[in-house]
Amino acid sequence: MNNNGFIGREREMEIMESLFAKDSFQMLILYGRRRVGKSRLLKEFMNDKKCIYYMSTETSVGSNLRSFSECIFKSMGSVGNSPEFRSFEDAFSYIISNSDDKKQVIVIDEFPYLAEADASILSVFQRIIDTTLADQNIFLVLCGSSIRFMQEDVLSEKSPLFGRRTAQLELKPFDYIDSAKFVPRYTNEEKAIVYGVTGGVAKYLEQFDDEKSMDENIEKLFFDESGYMYEEPTNLLRQEFRNTATYATIIEAMATGSTKMNEISTKTGIQTAALSKTLSNLISVRIAQKFIPLLNEKSKNQSGYIIVDSMFSFWYRFVFPARDAIELGHGDVYYKSQVRQQLHDYMAFIFEKMCREYTLEKGLTGQFGTIMTQVGKWSGTDKRKKEQADIDVIAINKNTKEAVIGECKFRNKKMSLDEAQKCVDRAMIPEEYDVKQILLFSLGGFAKDIKKIDNRIRTIGIDELYY
Repeated sequence: MNNNGFIGREREMEIMESLFAKDSFQMLILYGRRRVGKSRLLKEFMNDKKCIYYMSTETSVGSNLRSFSECIFKSMGSVGNSPEFRSFEDAFSYIISNSDDKKQVIVIDEFPYLAEADASILSVFQRIIDTTLADQNIFLVLCGSSIRFMQEDVLSEKSPLFGRRTAQLELKPFDYIDSAKFVPRYTNEEKAIVYGVTGGVAKYLEQFDDEKSMDENIEKLFFDESGYMYEEPTNLLRQEFRNTATYATIIEAMATGSTKMNEISTKTGIQTAALSKTLSNLISVRIAQKFIPLLNEKSKNQSGYIIVDSMFSFWYRFVFPARDAIELGHGDVYYKSQVRQQLHDYMAFIFEKMCREYTLEKGLTGQFGTIMTQVGKWSGTDKRKKEQADIDVIAINKNTKEAVIGECKFRNKKMSLDEAQKCVDRAMIPEEYDVKQILLFSLGGFAKDIKKIDNRIRTIGIDELYY
């Protein structure tokens, strides 16, 4: 953590600074799921710059215009009662007429609220850009939490603003490395679990106090009726969708093991046509994702749907069924007796994701003897053994036909010789690829002489993941 508490986002800051440095009109479309840290990033970027920052509200355009007017005059040092602009065109014209040669940053945060109040606002901003801003030394940032709106109404070809942006940036949750910086006092095992229950979302990570134990934090945040995370998924769904009960039912089914369309349909009682549309909406807000196995993309029976926002996964697997106990004030007992012992099992999927990130990061720099450009998970039929099989980590280079595969175990038990041998056997599955290394990832360590099974084996413990 740096001196002002701002963590990570070096790449995003570099992109924004490079746009700011250009002596011309620049327009950035910044978007990302709620709580991910967009406003915090913007405020950090604006810290030493001449800037007008306005956060739109869920009110009328007129009300927003009045507030924007006040924001402009305040930013320009005006005191006392200031006039209200009759239109956004007038507001921006005033900014230009009262600006010097120094780069001016103008940020409209939560832009979708403004556009929802009046659909014509997109065309209004098109005119403002074309007639007032295009030849000015202005850096305009339009920011929003509604991913669907920002992609479909602002960035798409049908948008009046299409072609005006000079850059777009989706702010994503932190990876496991940056997430760990929020809880530096924790062990690497605990850092991984914190990442697993928060999904790397900045606002959730900020709720953890690493002067208290990890268990204390999880109990208080998730398993206490007054905890920050207790109603969070419900609140987020309400902000995105109308029929939240349907979405909650589908997420619960996925969080408890249903991944295929027919499995989810059977468990929820929702017909596949309606289910397909709902899943598409969950994908658009980055809660779910369609899983397609690497090197087995054509096998439709191996694809499925998974929850990629792991906070939702944790909440619907553990908090949702515990609501009665929590509301009776016994959430701590429930956590200790029912949840704590299942954390390692829950972390299996997240640990695989961490290991794939690690593998690609190292593979792109040639640390496995060759450059790896893609990473994923393989699942399908082992033709030699005629049985269902999967490979937790597979990284490939399509040009050289080289690969790296891996097995992941997030538990306090050592990885056995048999488990290592099974992974070695699966190196034969990607027939067209030469498997250069076999990576064994294990929280609890490795059986003695495990590397003697195959000279391609490389063992990687939790500490090495947090290099």
